[in-house]
Amino acid sequence: MRRAKLLLAVFLMIFVSCNVLKKNENLDNSHEGMVAFFEFYKTQEGIAIQGNVPMGRRIDAPSYSYDENTGKIEMYRYPSNFSIDTAKVVVGFGKILKGVAGQGVSSYLICFDKIPYSNNGFEIVSVNNDYANVSVNGEKIRLGVGKEWTKLEEKTDTLNRQNMAVVKYKTTYSVKFHGFLPSKEFAKK
Repeated sequence: MRRAKLLLAVFLMIFVSCNVLKKNENLDNSHEGMVAFFEFYKTQEGIAIQGNVPMGRRIDAPSYSYDENTGKIEMYRYPSNFSIDTAKVVVGFGKILKGVAGQGVSSYLICFDKIPYSNNGFEIVSVNNDYANVSVNGEKIRLGVGKEWTKLEEKTDTLNRQNMAVVKYKTTYSVKFHGFLPSKEFAKK
């Protein structure tokens, strides 16, 4: 009987400590009035290797800009479903096209109050004062505050046209964890 109670006590201590660690690791809630801010950008550059390659599409709709020196956000278009009052995390998603892949920059902001969160191959697993655990297309990354991760992928594609054009695409994924910013930076002005 005494042994059973001891085993039960050990099991409960392990169970409780695992749950406490799991709750605290996902999102540090000690930042009242602050939100964790990330940027996830995908840059695609197309380089014509052979043949006559038509230009790609043009995009041009950045909705915000962030000045790392001042920590200020300038929002050009305020998203309709952007609820900063309850948000704990804000992510700026962006796309940049260059060369025959196209031209221009497009970006938008998303905010949410729970993690893990996943969108467009980017997942935020946990956030605390010092670092964030994220993944890009399944690759796990630990980012310190102010740190950036990048990855370059290349592929060559043949366009079935009369001249059999060949294009090399360079796709760069980049993620930056800016740390915690005042949520008022994202408020509608």
